[in-house]
Amino acid sequence: MIKNIKKIDRLFLLFLTFIIFSLPHLHAAEIDVIDKPCLNTYYNRAYMFGKEIQKLVSNEDLEGLAMLIEEDSYPYKVEYLLSRSFKEHFDQEWISKVMQEPPCKTNGWRGFMLGNGQIWYDQWRWSSNNPPKEEKWVITINYPARLMEPTKFPKGWLYKNDTLHPICFATNFKNGVSPISLNECLGKKTKFLEIDEGEISAKDIERETFSYSIIKEINLSECQSLSDDKYGNCLQSYLIESSYWGGGSGTANEVKVWGLFDLENRKRKLIPIR
Repeated sequence: MIKNIKKIDRLFLLFLTFIIFSLPHLHAAEIDVIDKPCLNTYYNRAYMFGKEIQKLVSNEDLEGLAMLIEEDSYPYKVEYLLSRSFKEHFDQEWISKVMQEPPCKTNGWRGFMLGNGQIWYDQWRWSSNNPPKEEKWVITINYPARLMEPTKFPKGWLYKNDTLHPICFATNFKNGVSPISLNECLGKKTKFLEIDEGEISAKDIERETFSYSIIKEINLSECQSLSDDKYGNCLQSYLIESSYWGGGSGTANEVKVWGLFDLENRKRKLIPIR
């Protein structure tokens, strides 16, 4: 009886072994390709974050996109995003580019991009409310065109009836924007200057464009408060979107509050204050 049981056990084990090895063989490498398409953990996280961004874009979820902007450092970028409807901000060409397959590598120090730089993203490693140990993923949005709604500032920033030049608000990928004296700003010239319903653009060569537009006027008391009274009296202030395109696939874009200040030495200066 005992021998028969052992014999049955051996037959059962042989049968079970046959079944297991008859199943389709699953290679770990193939699973990795499906679930983890990139070379390392960092790139895989970036890939999946890109997919999350695309889901928000597909659902036209501005609130969800706003939550991915680093609001502590760029509060006005959130305000700008939520100031219009999804369709007023983004056209179909922009959406189609964003929905292209997310990358598995960075574009150098600039991070990852969807499309041709319509949305940039990476891990944000520091802010006053976000210590380095609490890394999170954040985005920067480059908008496709000027707002569809007629602007209140069709000639841009006027000083004594003259439109301030886009180079006054020049931005770049590495350093963002910088203060400039009013006299230096008024002296800026380029071969081409175009003022088109609030979109002020200029260039010296074909494959380089500086541009800016005013999102809204900032009242002087708020300007003074945002500057912590460090620069003297605030004379004018606007929320400005400025950009620079140098002929490549991406565009440097900044949204900042700028103030024109009367300094203690009686000189006037344009300063990005937040």
